[in-house]
Amino acid sequence: MNDVEFQNTLIKAIYESSPTGIMVVDERNIIVSHNRKFVDIWHIDHELLQGS
Repeated sequence: MNDVEFQNTLIKAIYESSPTGIMVVDERNIIVSHNRKFVDIWHIDHELLQGS
């Protein structure tokens, strides 16, 4: 694993283990990503957020 792969893995682990719901939206208001806690807090079906 190179440094970039390690950093991406670390960021993903932190993102997913956060006690805070996180949703990232681009400049067109399209959902780019979200963590599991976001889905749990807002009770949104994970399937609805795919491809948004």
